[in-house]
Amino acid sequence: MMINEVDPEKINGPDVILEAMKDEKMTAKYLVKRLKREMNAKKPTRLKVKGVVTPETTPKGNPKRGAPKVVGISGLIIEGEEGQNAFGDGETVLEFIDHDIGTQQRARMDAHKLRGDYPSEKHDLKVTGDLTVIVKKYDWEDDTNSPEEA
Repeated sequence: MMINEVDPEKINGPDVILEAMKDEKMTAKYLVKRLKREMNAKKPTRLKVKGVVTPETTPKGNPKRGAPKVVGISGLIIEGEEGQNAFGDGETVLEFIDHDIGTQQRARMDAHKLRGDYPSEKHDLKVTGDLTVIVKKYDWEDDTNSPEEA
């Protein structure tokens, strides 16, 4: 080590978070997979409608793909004759799977930050004397090394 070089561990201490992530096998590839899952996040949404909606009259399909399902019916239900609709004076609760826009937006912002699309923060430093800056490159394709080892 040269005289004017600074050891980051003497300034900041060991990077505990990176070490813990490395121990738990949280690689860049793993984080990207989780980020991709968050960008497609969905959540159940419930909707209350007046009147009766029977399970037979709701669209058929997989509830995970957005087809509504009847969760609850309240009030009096009057069944019609064959071929006629049922009537009711209560309410029906429907549930369907909808996009979780908030989670998707936060995931998009995180992805942009990780890609470096946002401008870096400006820091004002006042240094007297010589300063040596060491820039290390991290290979995102190779998950065997962590940023401090690159």
